[in-house]
Amino acid sequence: MKNILLIISLSILPVLAEKQPVYLGTSADGIYLASFESATGTITQPTLAAKYEKPGFLALHPKKSILYSIGGSNKVAAFSIADDHSLKFINEADTGGNGPCHLVVDLTGNTLAVANYGGGSAVTLRLDADGKIGNMVSNIKNKGSGP
Repeated sequence: MKNILLIISLSILPVLAEKQPVYLGTSADGIYLASFESATGTITQPTLAAKYEKPGFLALHPKKSILYSIGGSNKVAAFSIADDHSLKFINEADTGGNGPCHLVVDLTGNTLAVANYGGGSAVTLRLDADGKIGNMVSNIKNKGSGP
């Protein structure tokens, strides 16, 4: 009987409204931070979290408080995320091609993959134990043109 009462009491607990940080790559002057509240669906006015040239697609490290961003000058950057959700620049590396447009971190957190739209290539870069971007491991260049 105690197990049944426990299950019933847990099922009627209200869902807690949580505010979650949202990072925005703006292709402008930096990465912006807003707060999203799932209970109401509202998002706060974004504020500048870190200056970075033309940030675009963003990706989170699967195990560490690190955010990665593609940027201008064909670079990709790593930022540590503090407890207050502010960002601190760690390092950046060349993407090995023109026009980086997408990136993803593998589930182990050891490799960062970047797609270069302008250069038509896919690149992988090693991530060290702290999440810092390391050496390029592969650079596959597509051939041809058009659809």
